[in-house]
Amino acid sequence: MTFIEFIQKPYGQLATFLSLTLLVLIIVRPRQAEPLWTMAGLFYICFIITNAIFIWSAGHQWLYLLYSLGCSVAYILVISGLTSAYTSIANVDGSGESGMIFLVIIYHPFILLLVIFFSWLYMKLF
Repeated sequence: MTFIEFIQKPYGQLATFLSLTLLVLIIVRPRQAEPLWTMAGLFYICFIITNAIFIWSAGHQWLYLLYSLGCSVAYILVISGLTSAYTSIANVDGSGESGMIFLVIIYHPFILLLVIFFSWLYMKLF
């Protein structure tokens, strides 16, 4: 399985972006909680964008949508646990509860449904 085939699947995107998030957090080592959560949130936004791109070519788009939402929730649960653990282990200044950027999860189902709609529309028109 190539990397492109792996990242086309929601669980591949989850594994890839979790790994990238952890790698960047380990390399950058933020000293305050806000930049820590912001970096994790930006990788989550990249996860959503990648997910929305690959749903266009998915064979079973509705199944892909459900897997994507499950992986999205899993991403947030894992990252919230890891960033909270990082703040306590690394003695990061600030509280471990500043994940406001993750409110973007509200838009994830909407974006996926919008892409499914445009895919359907494209198939009907062309």
